[in-house]
Amino acid sequence: MRGVAVVEMVMVLPILLVLMFGVIDIGRSILSHQVLINLSREAANLTSRGTSLDDAIAAIQVSAAPLNIERDGYVLITEVLRDASGRLSIVQQRAAGGEVHASRIGTGVGNTAVLPPTSTAIPPIGRNLFAAEVFYHSEPITPLGSLVDINTGGVYYDVAFF
Repeated sequence: MRGVAVVEMVMVLPILLVLMFGVIDIGRSILSHQVLINLSREAANLTSRGTSLDDAIAAIQVSAAPLNIERDGYVLITEVLRDASGRLSIVQQRAAGGEVHASRIGTGVGNTAVLPPTSTAIPPIGRNLFAAEVFYHSEPITPLGSLVDINTGGVYYDVAFF
């Protein structure tokens, strides 16, 4: 009888390990993405209320726990203005972090900014909009990826507009 239990355990253990590793890595992935959503919203919110771009980035880096944005991430905050002709241009832009990524809004003060299409002009003519982009590079912490050829790591991205 004791031999049967050992055989059953040997057969069930790999399945249990794959399930456990999957829950751990997928849970970390979901947590990382949720933290990025909160960070991008907070950065855009801070800057829209008058906080300097540099101070907003510093606040985001401090509040990013459990993620280490200074080492594995990148924060870009861009101020965009719609001029009288309707052109979107970058007024100012700041970035910080250990893993540099290109902005999906645009780069360089005075250059054209690209925002998602909307049914009304956002921001309105003569008004500013703040876009906060947050990137984070994450790697799985369990051997699940090599066991079943699944990649739960990679670069996560989120953007918020205020």
